[in-house]
Amino acid sequence: MPPKKHINFDLSKEADVVVLTVQNGDEMCRMPLNAADVTMVLAQLAEMRQRMRPPVQTDPPLGTLPRVAHDAKWWATPDHQNEGVTLMLRDPGYGWIGYMLPIKEASNVAEYLNRWAELVRAKPPQRMN
Repeated sequence: MPPKKHINFDLSKEADVVVLTVQNGDEMCRMPLNAADVTMVLAQLAEMRQRMRPPVQTDPPLGTLPRVAHDAKWWATPDHQNEGVTLMLRDPGYGWIGYMLPIKEASNVAEYLNRWAELVRAKPPQRMN
């Protein structure tokens, strides 16, 4: 039977360092990571993950809510080279994530968001007393 693996992350009191601890059987490695290190690790893991099997699901999982960045900052610009729009969304943990949307998809997203916004404006949530 292979040795058990444990991976643990601890944030320092000052919230400026994450200590990554990896234990593989009797062997243990502790590595302090600053914010730049964590950003680099996230980027490299994301790059590796997109090449792994099985791939990330194409549809969001039903019945579960993902981690959500509230009032996310965003930025968009035309992408003439790819005949679309580059949309950047800021996640407080992952940083800025970019998406190139073909013109048709950019229009679909805009229309869909407008419909949801109108629905929310038309019927505010009821408050529980």
